[in-house]
Amino acid sequence: MRLIHSEQDLPSAADVAGVYYLQRFVGVERDGFRDFRVLVSGGRVIAAMMRHSSHWVTNVKRGGKPVAAVADAMMRDLAVAAAGVVGANFAGVDMVCDQDGRLSVLEINSMPAWSGLQKTTSVDIAATLAGDLVASLPMRVQRNA
Repeated sequence: MRLIHSEQDLPSAADVAGVYYLQRFVGVERDGFRDFRVLVSGGRVIAAMMRHSSHWVTNVKRGGKPVAAVADAMMRDLAVAAAGVVGANFAGVDMVCDQDGRLSVLEINSMPAWSGLQKTTSVDIAATLAGDLVASLPMRVQRNA
């Protein structure tokens, strides 16, 4: 990942096999950078955290610090809707507040890391995910019959 300020900052087409994945930068520096990871399973939010970093990349694996957070109704609704739009029964929805406090979805992860999130919540994420998978099996079998 890199922050692009101008066309000259873009990597060469050969370096990226001619494929650019771009998204608008909406990060706001407020004593560092913050975003949220909201974990959705079975059409509901099961846990959430804020990630804080001195750098605009807030991923826990890249140095972001996981902080306990409670997803408010707007965050929950947006996360569940975002997962639904891509047909994900399980997803990590990353979102950020812009300068005006409006939420924006950064990405919807179909295989999100959640070890940092587990450190911030008492919810047994593994057990919840396993339970949701087992509960969905009859519907999956019925669809494939």
